[in-house]
Amino acid sequence: MPIDPRIPLGVNGPAAQRSPIATLGALSQLRDQQEQVNQRQLMNEQRQRDLDDHYAIEATLARTGNPDTAIEQLYKSGRSTAASALSKQLYEWRDAKAKALKEQQEIASSNFKMLTQIANGITDQKSLDLARPAAKALLVPVFGEQDSDALLSQLGTEYDPERIKQVRTWGTTTSDLLAQQKEAREAAEKAIEIGRNMLKDGVDRDKARIEADKYWSQAASGFLSTAKSQEQWDAFQRMMMLGGAPQATLARFGNEYSPDAVARAKTLGMTPKEVEDVKHQGVQDRIAQGNLDARNREIDRRETDDGGGSSGRPLTANRKSEIEGERAKAFGELEKEFRERVADGDAPDDLKAEMGQRKLVIEDAYRLKMGMKPLLQTELELAADPSKRQELEKIRHTYRRLTGDDSQLAQMERLVQKIKSEKDSAKQVTLKEQLRALRLQYREQMGR
Repeated sequence: MPIDPRIPLGVNGPAAQRSPIATLGALSQLRDQQEQVNQRQLMNEQRQRDLDDHYAIEATLARTGNPDTAIEQLYKSGRSTAASALSKQLYEWRDAKAKALKEQQEIASSNFKMLTQIANGITDQKSLDLARPAAKALLVPVFGEQDSDALLSQLGTEYDPERIKQVRTWGTTTSDLLAQQKEAREAAEKAIEIGRNMLKDGVDRDKARIEADKYWSQAASGFLSTAKSQEQWDAFQRMMMLGGAPQATLARFGNEYSPDAVARAKTLGMTPKEVEDVKHQGVQDRIAQGNLDARNREIDRRETDDGGGSSGRPLTANRKSEIEGERAKAFGELEKEFRERVADGDAPDDLKAEMGQRKLVIEDAYRLKMGMKPLLQTELELAADPSKRQELEKIRHTYRRLTGDDSQLAQMERLVQKIKSEKDSAKQVTLKEQLRALRLQYREQMGR
């Protein structure tokens, strides 16, 4: 019997349903697979970025030849990660160099202190013989065998008190130079640290550069002002360039070694206050010289002139007129110098102060010739006598007219009154500090 094609050969039963647990497992597997794919993709992207940064760093370094400039250009071109990577490598290298220099300086400083102590203990031939091997043991780690032998030759083999004295002086001077170089290294470390932080978010880069340049100037001043030869000058500059010192900063110090360049290097690293202190010292020197010249002239006059206040005989009217004429002439010459130095514009405060002190010198020379005590000495004596208040005010008026300011003794008296009446303890502390500073200045002025 033929098969009826309309009759199905088999029948599918109802489809089996997947369990919820199996479905979740499958979904979890899919998620894991997708996560792995994403991670591989991220890793590949990161590797590509790292490779791009690497090529960018190499290309920028090849183009600029300077890692600091390369970092700056990478930053400006928007490749902050490349700039950060190069910066990290660069400053880790510089940090290692700075630590090595610090260790070397500490060894040198310690050894020179001991070397000075050894030199101080040399008092005869026996102590010299004992000192030589001990000194060599200290010098070799710092200078090496050959240079140490050259330095030891300064001691000599036979005891010579004068030679030993020179060695002691040399050791002390060298220790001072090492201390100065230590300060220079610390300034360079601060500049390097500022450079390290320059790429951080929120950092004012222009402000950071100005701050770093300040420390680089101090470092260059400290190192270069200790140079003793062109070779040392060049070595210090190379070291700072490798450390990241801007070329423009080093250019201010020049490339040629000379005693004048060394002296200029020291001045270039000074803070404004230190420069003012040096100016002040120069003013004080000129004032002191003016005092000395005035007194020498007076001594010469006394030796040739029968009249004079110091001889006990009264000055004649003619002699008084001559002395007053000398004072007027000295004031006139000083006023002319003042106008020449000012030229156009207002006179700076330091020049005004200098001129005031020089006027005071002229006035004291005049008073000496007239048989009177110096202005400030007279003020001090009158201040001790309450009944002389009127005379005291006249002296202070003269001082104010000459110098343009109140005398320090008058300023101190006012400060004492302010301290007594001030109720705020914090303000009292500030006033007391001002009083202490004035007292120091007054002692210096009265001691000249």
